[in-house]
Amino acid sequence: MLSKEEVLEIISYSDSHKINRSDRLQELGISPWNFYKSRRHHLKAEKSSPQDSMGSVI
Repeated sequence: MLSKEEVLEIISYSDSHKINRSDRLQELGISPWNFYKSRRHHLKAEKSSPQDSMGSVI
């Protein structure tokens, strides 16, 4: 599973360089399934305890 920071970095890089997330994931050798599973996990954790999220939104 990817860390929250890794997920945020992939999203940020993809948006700032205007490339598809799937292309970035392929460059990094990360399966899209693993990325979206990690993202979903961190979103659920953020919703269950928003005080621990420290202002970052996935």
